[in-house]
Amino acid sequence: SDYDLTQLEAEGNEELSAVGKVSDYSGELVEHPLGFAELYLQASGEEGISDYMVWKSEAGDTFLFRLNNPKGEEASAFAGPVLVSLSTVQSDT
Repeated sequence: SDYDLTQLEAEGNEELSAVGKVSDYSGELVEHPLGFAELYLQASGEEGISDYMVWKSEAGDTFLFRLNNPKGEEASAFAGPVLVSLSTVQSDT
């Protein structure tokens, strides 16, 4: 619950820069299952697409998600269901 978004952004940029050029899609996510992300970094490389997201649920719980979407025919079938699933995550505490 207590996190430094600036520090997480620096860590995400460092982590994803090993994959490829990092793009920042933070904020409102139009037509995206998560709807809004405080931080949404993405990099694309030879192996696929990697995401680093800080997302807050409707209940106010904050989560850090790291996703690796493989390259290939299965890639488009992978991302949609995973993101819809993540949008339902809630904290047990």
